[in-house]
Amino acid sequence: MAKYPLEFKLEIVKHYLGNYGGYLAVAKKYNIQDSIVRRWVNSYQQFGIEGLKRSKNQTHYAVDFKLSAVKLYETTEMSYREVANSLGMNNPSLLCNWRTTILKKGVDGLSDQRGRPPKMGRRKKADKKVFQDPKKITREDVNVERLRELENENRDLRIENEFLKELGRLQEAEKQQQRNK
Repeated sequence: MAKYPLEFKLEIVKHYLGNYGGYLAVAKKYNIQDSIVRRWVNSYQQFGIEGLKRSKNQTHYAVDFKLSAVKLYETTEMSYREVANSLGMNNPSLLCNWRTTILKKGVDGLSDQRGRPPKMGRRKKADKKVFQDPKKITREDVNVERLRELENENRDLRIENEFLKELGRLQEAEKQQQRNK
């Protein structure tokens, strides 16, 4: 996959948003695929210039986040892109990969590490927190755990909110169809 400079991506997005043509016309003019133009425009609209920048480090998602995202996709009629946008993700294809992994390997497949396994086992270093006296739990440990709980609760509430919005839209559409009959 080619790596495009930020200025080039921004030029294409501005060209599209300036109503100089649709996805296909802009893609043809710059000799790239229309799906790339669509992805860049969506990233720019959702995340601004930060959405177009190449990330220097990979974002690691927890297994329960992945599972919740896939459940949101399956329980609503939202596209991968819409679910990713609602969860603040810049890469909707991750959802598709996670769903495929669940279908092939089950939920346990989501926790698999990337890359090939090492030929020789690594020496395990002793984890300092394992040997820590339970009475010496610091305030920072409590705060970190509480933050993690709140983030999980926030994510679950976002998913529930998106689900309820979609349910409301579907019910409204059904009522509208019944009125038109």
